[in-house]
Amino acid sequence: MSNPLNASTGLLATLRREVVEYLQADPAFIDPVSIPIIDGGQTDLAKAVSDALTIRAGGLCLVVTTPRVRPSSEVRSLEVTISVQIYEHPLQNWSAKGPQRSPEDVGENLMARLMFTQFGSEFSEGWSPSAVWTNLQFGGLRPVFSSPDQVVFETTFTTRTTLTLR
Repeated sequence: MSNPLNASTGLLATLRREVVEYLQADPAFIDPVSIPIIDGGQTDLAKAVSDALTIRAGGLCLVVTTPRVRPSSEVRSLEVTISVQIYEHPLQNWSAKGPQRSPEDVGENLMARLMFTQFGSEFSEGWSPSAVWTNLQFGGLRPVFSSPDQVVFETTFTTRTTLTLR
């Protein structure tokens, strides 16, 4: 069956990849210790998160997913929620080799990076993954899980796209 829309079946995968690549280029997630940024569409996501938190001895990682898709108020358009989960292994994170950054601080970096675009020393509101998506709108930052071995925060953003017939 062919797809009559201008969107390939990889629309959400492409959106996730664009967000991951954008965040990977941000110095806030590289210095002084690199924080792995994982595409949530991976086959073995649990292993990727576990490896990022323990094997690399960083204690923090980000996972980008697109968990909610719904019709938008405009005709033939979709609203997509992008979720960036901040996973922390507290013992690794606060060790001498770890980034030693709280999940809340990392969440603030996410908000700054995804809510604004920088051109030289100037900032403007909004960042769009590509021309087919609207600027991301901040949805919130909240804790979702906490145990002695793992803490998870989630920050969400929404964006929209209009689907057209080929």
